[in-house]
Amino acid sequence: MRWRSHVHVLLIVAGTALAAIPASALVPPPQRSVVQMDYGDTLSAAESPELALGAAFTVEMWVRLFEPGQPGASNVFARGQENVHYPVQIFLDDDGRVPVLLVLGEGGAFTRIKGGTLALGAWTHVAASLAAGVARLYVDGAEVASDRGAPAAPVANADLSTLAGIQLRGALRQVRVWSRALSAAEVTAMAATA
Repeated sequence: MRWRSHVHVLLIVAGTALAAIPASALVPPPQRSVVQMDYGDTLSAAESPELALGAAFTVEMWVRLFEPGQPGASNVFARGQENVHYPVQIFLDDDGRVPVLLVLGEGGAFTRIKGGTLALGAWTHVAASLAAGVARLYVDGAEVASDRGAPAAPVANADLSTLAGIQLRGALRQVRVWSRALSAAEVTAMAATA
């Protein structure tokens, strides 16, 4: 379990470092690691200001489900404290294959959008972004849901851990966190680069 957690940290931090590259030069790093999870496995990255999400961010990754997730409980990404508070969360709902983006803002404000379906046994690109109050969710490079009244994630999330793999039987690779919202064209380009 320790090895899996270490690999997850490297993937997330590598993605954060790419945020400073100009949009015209965006190229995903070469694939080096796949992290496999079974129910009960939890992958985490330590508290880090570099992983604070706030008012503008993109989270993107490749997900492969071995079987449907547990609806409402299978996280592929969560910024927060396990079983306590997740200011930003991407989880699976409905039949355990529909991704949902949940952002909890200050004073009870929140956005919850969902759409698309993850195929079983195949790699699917999932991305979520937030900027200027617009939250977007993408599956395989196509926008599947949006909300134009989304709150910013609390700045305090810099002091929280990043978690994934909760109640999930599958695998993750190329998990990246960006300090801005990628454009639709950039997300499509990422989804086309396995």
